[in-house]
Amino acid sequence: MTDSNRPFAKDLKEQFDPSELESTEQWGAPSKSINEDVIPDDNADPESVERLRPDPLQTQYPQFLFSKFHVDSNGDLAPNESYVLESMAYYRASGNSPIKNHRDGRLFDQELVAADEETDVQQYNKAVYDAATSMMVFNETAYTTVTGYAKRPCAGMINAYAKAAERLWGNWCLDRTAFEDLCKTSEADMSENQLAFKHNITTSLQLQGYNARFTRDVLKEINSWSSTDYKVSEEGVKDAIKFKLRMDAQYQTQQHKRTDVNAAAKREAPKLDAVIVSTF
Repeated sequence: MTDSNRPFAKDLKEQFDPSELESTEQWGAPSKSINEDVIPDDNADPESVERLRPDPLQTQYPQFLFSKFHVDSNGDLAPNESYVLESMAYYRASGNSPIKNHRDGRLFDQELVAADEETDVQQYNKAVYDAATSMMVFNETAYTTVTGYAKRPCAGMINAYAKAAERLWGNWCLDRTAFEDLCKTSEADMSENQLAFKHNITTSLQLQGYNARFTRDVLKEINSWSSTDYKVSEEGVKDAIKFKLRMDAQYQTQQHKRTDVNAAAKREAPKLDAVIVSTF
């Protein structure tokens, strides 16, 4: 039987074999599966679309920074007032607490080792006395005014010492807050870096806590000898915390903020126009 006599032969030849098609994709693979993201429908629910749209200012910073900072109108990081208050709570709880341990964290021994030896507390009090004595040279009165006020031209040194004490307390409060945040995670779930940081900040807190209380007690000792009022103030500690956070926010902004060249150029355009106009 010839091909012409075979039924449907002509029709079969006109059909195509899918295996003969080109195997390469003509238009390339889609960049994203429709299942990977849902395109918001602005018309259906415009308010939710706007609310759920990612903030481009926040997405450029690591998420862990937002416990301490927020993004201001310029796209820079700024301290959260809530974090300042959280840190200040530790000062209110411990600012007047007595010294209990050495710089390395060892607790004071309250008992005498031998009859001719001093207790750790007695040695500490002697160190405070000696430090206050050396500072008192800056508290000497040079002369008395006609109105009866004593002029102490070098007293600024003690004021500077008090400010340094407030910074010590501020740094201690911030590290204390960071330590408590870290302790919310089990050590079994911590990375090696987190475990190392916890160890380091523990040692730092012991040293800072000792020095902060020492400077506070030196100022109290000075006041007991004269009619002065040198002290670590709560407001001063709060200012020290805010300053440290502002410096940290500035550093983190420089590390992570992406520069929008087009936006920067648009902001500078009016200044450039003014310079050009001045040449007309």
